[in-house]
Amino acid sequence: MALSFAGLPLWVIDDAGKLTSSAPRWEDPPGTSSHCLTGSPHFAVKHSAIKLPVNYEITRETTALLSGAAVGLPMTIYCRVTLDRQDKAGIEGFAKAISDVPEVLECHLMAGSYDYLLKVAAASLDDYQRFQMQHLTPLPGVRNVVTEIPLKTIKGVSSLPV
Repeated sequence: MALSFAGLPLWVIDDAGKLTSSAPRWEDPPGTSSHCLTGSPHFAVKHSAIKLPVNYEITRETTALLSGAAVGLPMTIYCRVTLDRQDKAGIEGFAKAISDVPEVLECHLMAGSYDYLLKVAAASLDDYQRFQMQHLTPLPGVRNVVTEIPLKTIKGVSSLPV
């Protein structure tokens, strides 16, 4: 059975590291060929049984970073969000609501002139506009959204310099 989300295929990685669109069998224990966590390839594919040395004090998770362009989401867009109120209820309410939006790759509570910085994956400007109008600006407490569109990524790493 193929998996999909919002009309896009979802993918899994089996224990051999093979990318497939077939559904996993959740009843299988870790270490079997069908046990994996599903993830959309336009974000990151997480796999529970990758055989790497793990130090649980410093390793948060293991992921495969995929090319957004290769999976139909070539645009990375940043949004600076300002809320009406910066009290506990406003901050926590926005954080809870935005956590469930799949287009949002990262969400940071900020110090400074705006409250949140979002990193958003989009297929096109029309796709981003749909996201902003349907998912972002309707959230309670959102006063202002400033959109920043990078022209070119100069440096983009996910590893720490240790």
